[in-house]
Amino acid sequence: MGFFRLFLASRRRIYLFILLTFLAGLCAGLGAAQSLSSTDSVALQQLLATFFRSTGTLASPAELFHQNLRVDLLQTLGILYLAGLSLVGVPLILFIVFLRGFILGFAAVLVFTPFSFSRSLLGLAALAPQHVLLVPAFIIAAVACLDFSFAAWRSLFFPRAPWGGRDHGIPRQLLACSVVVLGAGLLVVLGDLAGAYLTPALLGLLSTLLS
Repeated sequence: MGFFRLFLASRRRIYLFILLTFLAGLCAGLGAAQSLSSTDSVALQQLLATFFRSTGTLASPAELFHQNLRVDLLQTLGILYLAGLSLVGVPLILFIVFLRGFILGFAAVLVFTPFSFSRSLLGLAALAPQHVLLVPAFIIAAVACLDFSFAAWRSLFFPRAPWGGRDHGIPRQLLACSVVVLGAGLLVVLGDLAGAYLTPALLGLLSTLLS
């Protein structure tokens, strides 16, 4: 844990930039969901109500885990890492971070609307168990990938420029980036386990208690 704290502490500006990008996506998702027409909103609410009632019967936890892992580990974290290794990957990294924030914001409006105590409990059970791990994982990985991409640009265009004493060249930067992404990958696996096994159990329990 000391390595990750030191890594993020020395990259505060990049961390802040990534966090602001995620929050911008979150706000955009909130706004997009609130701007839905009443017909679309009612249709989505009915789908969510069906989902809450049928949680645990649509797919097995193992199937949910593999589906979520394919999206979160391969299609999100994997693309972040590959984009970080590319000199032109910076816009893609920012887009992925923005998109994940947008999806979370959009989903939050749907699960918490119409607002009520029971709906709030169901919404927290649906979103919190996995995202409390997934969101930090994506942000930490994005910081590492963006930092390495910037380092590659500096190495290419300013090969004789000082590194400021923080790092000692591209190999060490790549190693640090890879270690951070692997750590983020572990958080993603734990988050998807929570989403596949803990979330359906919580939703089933709350649906029974609140019905």
